[in-house]
Amino acid sequence: MPAMKTDTQTDVRQIEEILRRIEAAENAGDATAMIDLLAEDAVIMAPDQPVQEGKAACAAFLTDVIASLFEQFDRRIAYVSAEVRVIGEYAFDRGSFAFTVAPRSGGDTSREISRRCVSAFGLQGSSTSGSLGTLGVLIPCRGAVGNCDEWPKGERPSDA
Repeated sequence: MPAMKTDTQTDVRQIEEILRRIEAAENAGDATAMIDLLAEDAVIMAPDQPVQEGKAACAAFLTDVIASLFEQFDRRIAYVSAEVRVIGEYAFDRGSFAFTVAPRSGGDTSREISRRCVSAFGLQGSSTSGSLGTLGVLIPCRGAVGNCDEWPKGERPSDA
């Protein structure tokens, strides 16, 4: 039987640190650093894209997307957690992200796009060991900052 969690705040702080690492890697265009945080059974569900299942598929997706974005745009992203829940050996972060983009070719100088997202983490060992699992699921939701109910009918994960 796994050790009982005794320090949820430690898990929450570690999750916040992982989100900062993802944010820094994304802002640096460092897909490898993002891939290093993925679990073997990672899933990425991005709007208007097929679901990416498994570390290899997620790694290929991140590599292509990050390279393409940095080729076309100067870009900066920020993640904000609204709530972190630790439930047994798993944790879920519900929050949002916003980014500004400026096309490298000129045109509009920047714009900000905000989205809600959910991330899931697998916790390894007890929270007192300081060991935290890696990113398992990232689900950016459609629409301006709001809730996941803004997904078009038939496209919500719960509609499958």
